[in-house]
Amino acid sequence: IITGDPIRIRQMLDKIVDNSVDFSPALSRIDIHLVLTGSQVEIRIANQGPRLPEQMRDQIFQSMVSLRQIKGSGAHLGLGLYVARKIAEYHGGSIRAENRSGSVSGAAFIITLPLSNVR
Repeated sequence: IITGDPIRIRQMLDKIVDNSVDFSPALSRIDIHLVLTGSQVEIRIANQGPRLPEQMRDQIFQSMVSLRQIKGSGAHLGLGLYVARKIAEYHGGSIRAENRSGSVSGAAFIITLPLSNVR
């Protein structure tokens, strides 16, 4: 059990999953894993898209930063990952990005949230 605002938690997850889908090739998988680690829960959302540039791994969580190439008519303001980070921090957690290891190229977003003391 985690304590928090379910609407905001859902919004955070929605932003990360949408971002993962946007940067994935058509018909590729988005892997979502949940792991309990002591007093925390770790949610890992990984795609099979391009790798993150090393110099941008922390910057992508800042306001108005986007790695998207301009395509189509959909406007992206670079706020989704920023909002996701703010929601994680509001709930006493964190979010980070890393490149997938091994033979699968892509990025992973790891959300860490504290477990509630209430059982």
